[in-house]
Amino acid sequence: MKLVTAAQMREIEQKAREDFGIPDLLLMENAGRAVAEAVRACLRHRARVSVLGGVGNNGGDGWVAARHLINSGVAVRPLLLGEREKVRGSAGVNLNILERMGYPPDRFGPGDDLAGLSATLAESELAVDACLGTGTRGTVGEWLGEAMARINASRVPVVAVDVPSGLCADTGRILGRAIRATTTVTMGLPKPGLYTGEGPEWAGRVLVAEISLPAGAVERTSSPWELLNTATIRNFFPFLTRAQHKGDRGTLLLLAGSRNMVGAAILAARAACRSGAGKVRLGLPATCQARVAPAVPNCLTWGLPDTGEGILAADALEEVLPVLDTCDAVAAGPGLSTAGGVSRLVRGLLRACAKPLLLDADALNVLAEKGDCLAAAAGPVVITPHPGEMGRLTARPAREVQANRTGIALTAAVDWRVVVVLKGAGTVVASPDGKGYINPTGNPGLASAGTGDVLTGLLGGFLAQGTRPLPAASSAAYLHGLAGDLAAA
Repeated sequence: MKLVTAAQMREIEQKAREDFGIPDLLLMENAGRAVAEAVRACLRHRARVSVLGGVGNNGGDGWVAARHLINSGVAVRPLLLGEREKVRGSAGVNLNILERMGYPPDRFGPGDDLAGLSATLAESELAVDACLGTGTRGTVGEWLGEAMARINASRVPVVAVDVPSGLCADTGRILGRAIRATTTVTMGLPKPGLYTGEGPEWAGRVLVAEISLPAGAVERTSSPWELLNTATIRNFFPFLTRAQHKGDRGTLLLLAGSRNMVGAAILAARAACRSGAGKVRLGLPATCQARVAPAVPNCLTWGLPDTGEGILAADALEEVLPVLDTCDAVAAGPGLSTAGGVSRLVRGLLRACAKPLLLDADALNVLAEKGDCLAAAAGPVVITPHPGEMGRLTARPAREVQANRTGIALTAAVDWRVVVVLKGAGTVVASPDGKGYINPTGNPGLASAGTGDVLTGLLGGFLAQGTRPLPAASSAAYLHGLAGDLAAA
């Protein structure tokens, strides 16, 4: 499914108005009705609902939702956060209808005592957040931030309209303060910020509402991002025949492990085998081989030159280069450490490996602040950094990476001509052609040492089987997260 930024969504709505003659009032009506339906689905009975609206069109969606809820017998308390005279256009029309129905909103603004807001929320079973929409720019103001804090402190379940107020629709960054939603009803098409960065935590369950946008208006708007789903992943994999044998399923050369991190090598190797790869050859420091081999009986373990301290030596590269022609893909990094000959090995692979090359963990750490050297690689490259590793590659703080995950991943992919898998909540998979995917699967249980090594093995195995880098990376991210969701369930 296509993901669109706030600006692209405005462009689609403008095309709907100008090219197809669809008025704002109709789009607002459809949006508000969708919110009301989502609210009713959350209620076990006809409970009291607070509808908190701002002065813009997001508030207008909330006033429509309030009307539909009232008409269905729900006890609704409208609250306006802002000045009444600023509510104009279609939002003003719908607020006027609500007032004529006998439901004028309680108003709160700068300097007002917010005790009444807290009291109303304390008597509510659910709140609708229609305060700020996708067009929010800059940091949320102090008084509205305090109102948001009181909404969050009330512990009342929240259904957000389009995006939770205070969440950047494009990046998933919190704009100073935000409202934490349990459900978000986003209009027309999903927004990237709901699925990556801090978005998943603050948006809760995301529902995409159909608001009658013309297909032509949507199709004319190009977006670099799509949301991964099962149908997309299924199309990435070839049909397997009964006649296939291990020689048809590809060989992965996995370079991983060191004295204090043999577990990383084991986890990555096991995942590579479970990916369906025909053969997995695990190269590791010779002094670690005896410890690792019994844990991965379906892998061929290969002891490489060792410093004597359980770390690959400088001459490990000369051992690896002659076997590159015997494998279909190479993965390097889990648990290698950054000492010994690891840096020389990684740089040598970049120069010499024409097969798909996956770099993770320490294979990226040895390239700190030198990410641009990836652009000179001999073959296709996939990198799988977490925000800290991406920050080291690009010489910026991890928090800056987190604040613009999609932008930084896409820029790196294009500039370095690699597929970037930026791990974290809402993993971003970006390709050199300027397009990519955002992954909705996964949960906090995956925030544990070793899960990244499993992803490396899974992705490396897909590459070895002949899956192209972008589909392989997207599939691995999606299935890795899905496995975590199944485990949590």
